[in-house]
Amino acid sequence: MRKVGVFSDEQPAKLLGAWLLTQGIANDIDVARDGWAIWVHEDAQLAEATVHLEDFVRDPDNPKYIASTRSAERIRKSDFKEALRREQNLHDMRTRGPSVGRGTLRITKTLIVISVLVTVLTGAGDNLESSILRAFRYYGVEIMNGQIWRIFTPMFLHFGIMHIVFNMMWLWQLGGLLEPRYGSRYFLILIFVSAALSNIAQDISYVIDGSASPAFNQFVALIGGMPFGGMSGVVYALLGFVWMRGKKVPAVRISSGTVKFMIFWLFLCMTELVGNIANTAHVVGLLVGMVFGVLGRK
Repeated sequence: MRKVGVFSDEQPAKLLGAWLLTQGIANDIDVARDGWAIWVHEDAQLAEATVHLEDFVRDPDNPKYIASTRSAERIRKSDFKEALRREQNLHDMRTRGPSVGRGTLRITKTLIVISVLVTVLTGAGDNLESSILRAFRYYGVEIMNGQIWRIFTPMFLHFGIMHIVFNMMWLWQLGGLLEPRYGSRYFLILIFVSAALSNIAQDISYVIDGSASPAFNQFVALIGGMPFGGMSGVVYALLGFVWMRGKKVPAVRISSGTVKFMIFWLFLCMTELVGNIANTAHVVGLLVGMVFGVLGRK
C-alpha cells in the first residue's frame, strides 16, 4: 500500500476515496498523526491516484465527487459480498478434507486453555514442587538429553495472575486476527518458531550477562532449570508480524497506538519498575515476527 495524500478533515478524504474507488482504484482511509490519510492498495496505481488528487485539490466542489459517493457505496457492498462468498467457498473446500481450514481459532483457543490450566496447576508459578512446572521448565541439560519439548513449553508457564491475563488477552486479540486469515498450520509454525527462538535466546542471555547471582543459582537448583516462562515472546512475535504485514495488507492492520503501547511496554519492562522480566524473549520474539511479516504470505 502507498499513501496518496493527507487531509486535515475527514469529509474531503472520503470524497476523494469514493471517487478513486469509482475509477477502479481500491483504497483505504485511515487516521494519521496529521489528519486523514488515503492509502492506495496497488503500488502501480499510485501515479494515477496522484493525478486524481491534484484534480480534486484544484476543484474540490466539483459535483462529480459528491455523485461518486453512491456509486462507491454500491461497489463496497458488492466487494464485501464477494469477499464473503470467497471466504465461504474457501472454508467449505477446506472443511471437506482432513486439514484445518481458515476461519477457525482452534490453535489460539488451545494455547489459551493449556496456558490457563498450567497456570492453575502450578499455582501461577508459586508451587515450585509442581511436577508440571518441573516438566515444562527450560533446562538445557535435559534438552541436550533429548527432551526437546522444553524448548517450547516455557510459553505455558506464567508467574502471577496479571502475567497470564495480559498474555492471554493479547494472544486472543492477535491470534484472532491472524489464524483465520493465514490458517492454523502457518499460524502454528509462527508460534513454535517464535517460542523456540525466544526461549533459547533468553536462556543464553541469562548465561552471558552473569545475572546468575548466588540467590539465582539457588533458585535454579531448586526447580532444576531456568526460572522464566510466559507467552510474551510469542505475543510479541504476533505483534511484529501484524506490524509488518499490516503495512501492505489492510485486513491485518492494527492501530499505530496499539503498536506504540506494546513497544513502550517492551522498553518499560527493561527497567526495574515492573520486576524481573524475560526481556530478551520479548525482543527476539518481536524480531522473529517482523521477519515472518516481511517475508510471509499475504
